Amino acid sequence: MNNAMNELVRELHERLARIQELNAAIAAMRVRESSPDGVVTVEVDGNGALLDLELTRGVTELSAGELAAGIVATADSAVRKVFAERADAVNAFNAGAAALPASAPDDQARAKKEMPR
Repeated sequence: MNNAMNELVRELHERLARIQELNAAIAAMRVRESSPDGVVTVEVDGNGALLDLELTRGVTELSAGELAAGIVATADSAVRKVFAERADAVNAFNAGAAALPASAPDDQARAKKEMPR
């Protein structure tokens, strides 16, 4: 391969590695949140999916509606926090992507011309 093609391949590998790092970081994110009264605790992942729901004995003192509202409010709070973390990770990724050199269009065209057919 010629230099332009080698550089393009190197850039693509670098960008792919950064995308894989971002995906791994999001997959590893976890947020645990408890309701103000401590009756409900939830854990969500980086996509906001509920991973765990814990209820204390205090649940027996709540009506079904109060319990449902407590679960929803606590889960909502956890999801908002994990999405804020996720947004920070994506913003850092985007800032890093802007710092990567972009192949010049003429380099890309030259590499395409020189590719064996």
